[in-house]
Parts: sequence; C-alpha cells; structure tokens
Amino acid sequence: VAPASLMRPPRLIGRERELAALEHAWSLERIFLIEGEAGIGKSRLLQALAASRDGMLRVQARPTDTGVPYALLARLLRQVLALPALKLDAGRRRELALVLPELGEAAAVAGDAQRLLLQRAVDATLAQAMALGLRGLLIDDLHFADAASVGVLQALALSDRLGALRWGLARRSAEADDLRPTALAEAGRIETVVLAPLDEAEMAALIDSLGLAELDAGRLAPILLRHTGGNPMFALETMKDLVLSGQAGSVRAGARLPQPVTVGALVERRLAQLSREALRLARTAALAGPDFDAELAAAVLELHPLDIAEPWRELEAAQVIRDGAFAHDLVFEATRASVPRPIGELLHRRIAEHLQARQAPPERLAPHWAGAADWA
Repeated sequence: VAPASLMRPPRLIGRERELAALEHAWSLERIFLIEGEAGIGKSRLLQALAASRDGMLRVQARPTDTGVPYALLARLLRQVLALPALKLDAGRRRELALVLPELGEAAAVAGDAQRLLLQRAVDATLAQAMALGLRGLLIDDLHFADAASVGVLQALALSDRLGALRWGLARRSAEADDLRPTALAEAGRIETVVLAPLDEAEMAALIDSLGLAELDAGRLAPILLRHTGGNPMFALETMKDLVLSGQAGSVRAGARLPQPVTVGALVERRLAQLSREALRLARTAALAGPDFDAELAAAVLELHPLDIAEPWRELEAAQVIRDGAFAHDLVFEATRASVPRPIGELLHRRIAEHLQARQAPPERLAPHWAGAADWA
C-alpha cells in the first residue's frame, strides 16, 4: 500500500504566486481561469481555494460529459439543490426537470426556447442559493465539459443578478479549444493564470513534505525534475513506483526511472491529440535526441523551415517540447516508443546522413547508424 502522503501530499507546494493572482482576480470581481497540463496541480489549487472560504461549491466535468448535453450543468444543479433550506416551487421544478428528470415532469419546450428557459431557471436558482450563503462556484476539468453546459455557464457568469457570485474555472491548456470560454474573454471578465512546472527547489520541498525517510530530496529532486519536467503528479506517481518497488533509496543520477501506467496513459493521450504534422515533428525529435534542431527537422522531413513553424508551435503549446527539447523524459520515451521499428530505422538513416554532411563527430553519428541497423 502506498503511503498516504504520496496519495495526497499534506501541503500545497510552490503555488504562492498563483494563489495571490487568484485572490487579486477575485478582489476585482473577475472570473479566473487556471490553465496547465494534466497533473500540474489545477485541481489541488481549486481544492485549496475552496477549503479557505465558506460558501464555495466545486464541481468537476468528466470525460463522459462531452456527448451528453447539459451533463455538467446537471451535476452542478444537484449540488446547489442539496443546500439546506433551498426549496423550489412547482414551476421551477418543471423548468429544471429539463436536465434533472428526478424532479418530475419537464416543461414542454425545445430548441432555443428550451435553452433560454433553462438559463433563466438556473439563474433564479443560483440567486436563491446566494441568499442562503452560496458565495462561489469552482468548475474543474472544463476541457471535459459538454458544449451546451459551457454556453449556459458563460451566460450565467455574465448575469447582472449573479454579479456578486465568484467564479473559478480550470482546464488543460492543450485540450478542447472549442470549449474555451471566449464569451467571458470578449467581455473582459476573465483572468487567466497558467500553472508552471515546479523548479528544483520546489521539487525538493515537495519531496520533503512527504515525510518519507527513504526519499532523499537533495538527491532525488534533480533526477525527478529531468524525468517529469517538474509536473507534480508525474513526480508523485514515479515516487510511488520507487517506494513500492523498494528502489527509492538506490536511485542515482543517470538512472532510468519507471514510467507509471497512469502517467503513460496521460502522455499517450496528449500525443494522440496532436495534428499529423506535429506528431511527425515530435517523432523526428524523439529519434534525433540531443541532435534535434529546426534545421535537422526540416531536412529529415524534407520541408521548408516555415512549414514546421506551426507544428513546432503546437508542440510547445501541448507541453511536448520546451526550449527546443522534450519537456521531460516521460514524453520523450512515449514519443520514441510510438515510432514503428522500420520507420525508425529509415528516420535514423536520414538523421545520420544529415549529420554526416555537416561533419558531425563519430560519437554523434554512431547512435543513428546503429538505429538504422547499418552496422558497417
């Protein structure tokens, strides 16, 4: 059994600046949007915010919501209706029954009329809940939400009657761009806070906070930083594997760390969402390793340098590459493993020929000729 501190670290590490930004946004009565890659700590930040205030409700979108209209809105309403002393009259019950069948017979409307009726009913219900102590709504994992719910929630966030209600949203930055809350941005009501990876000092503080004697923060922090790119969840899952396998005390610099199944699935999901051009560029980068640069990519893929500008930008936005190299070892390994062997051999040959034409030293050429299975 994994230690409890690895399942949920006792302290929030390295997010003081972001918490201050959220407090500032709320003081200006602006909606905040937390963005970042999977595992970077968006949900933990929302939980910390909810725990620090009274009258906060937090609801999460789920992967199954995408194809079910108003799935997220229904989940939110069920939490609101669970508030003590909140009563609905018969008319409101029929209106909300459009998305909450347990309330009985629904109003007989469809299309745009249904959406407007539902929007007014939810607006009135939230106003009623505010009179009973509701102060804020936190919507987590917005990238999983259904489009119908996002549309209604944006309208509610701009409602004059709900002006005193505080809103916080969180989403993965590289997913579901069609669900980005554009109406709020156009109204100038939203403040975006992007969560950055932990640095080495913050990674060491995270390891220390776990209180596990077998984890040496000074030794492990730089190794985990390279392996996970500073992603807190990736680091915790890796440490969990090290502790459960009994290898935590023997890890040294340069050692190959485990790739936890949960993390591997997230990385593979991130790669699957890339465009064909961006995935080709990522795979070329994975096989080129430290020799990767824009010139090599253009030569190997037989493209004009400008043709790789947009795929390159996409890889940076998806947190696959950072500063011209892979964001961390887990993404690098998953990308390299996704290249079939015959294709990998052909690409290694092209990389070797490119480097040889530029008189690269033998120690840089040899791995690529080996990857091409050209032993001579």
